[in-house]
Order: sequence, then structure tokens, then C-alpha cells
Amino acid sequence: MRIDCAVYKEVDEIDHLTIRYRRGEPLDRKTAVAMIKRYTACFDDIKAAFADRDTSLAALEATDDRTLHDWLVEIRTVLMRRVF
Repeated sequence: MRIDCAVYKEVDEIDHLTIRYRRGEPLDRKTAVAMIKRYTACFDDIKAAFADRDTSLAALEATDDRTLHDWLVEIRTVLMRRVF
């Protein structure tokens, strides 16, 4: 097994945001939207996983907090597949 520190850094950023939300804090929507935009634009495997969803800025800004959270968790899962 190889350790990819860059992937762990990305996952850690997502975890910080999603854990706070699961603990009852409001979702930092601006950061969540920016993360989803970045990951779907930069990583082919994430872009493919989200191919059937509208990830335009307008659509993401109109998306509810729970869905944004769930999409971040899905992105995290795809990233972790790179390590294992």
C-alpha cells in the first residue's frame, strides 16, 4: 500500500467541513460549493462520478445543505479509493 499524502490532505479538508456539519453546526456553504466545483473540475474520477449531476455554480448554490454534505462525502470516498 502506498501512502499518498496529497490525497490525505484533500480528504482531511473535506472531513473538517463535514464533521462540523454532522455535529450540528451550520454547513459552510461557500466552502462546500467551492470544494465541489474544484474537485469535479480537477479530477477525472470525480468528474465521472458526478457526470449525471448539475455542478454549475448556480445549481450548487441552490442545492440544500444535506445534499452538499452527501456529495462531499461521496467525493471523499472517491479520493480514498486512490489510496487503497
